[in-house]
Amino acid sequence: MSTNKQLSTGILSVLPMIYVGWSDSVLSPSEIDTIKVKIDELKHLSAEDKVYLKSWMNPLQPPSDKEFKFWASEIKSAATNLDQSTK
Repeated sequence: MSTNKQLSTGILSVLPMIYVGWSDSVLSPSEIDTIKVKIDELKHLSAEDKVYLKSWMNPLQPPSDKEFKFWASEIKSAATNLDQSTK
């Protein structure tokens, strides 16, 4: 997965869940199913965002270290930019 894509606010809203899911380096089938269902339920995500997020759910292609670090950086950056009342 490329780390060059500008992540939408929709993607950023789901990224912590995906990050935690992959944090132990393995995504179980039940975790994959749960995350995919949640992605489908979120009405604020565009169809493109949903496809992009689900592309990260392949246990045969886990995120690289570079990708995982990029996610952490993006999550921290998004959290820093949130209005205090939004947090």
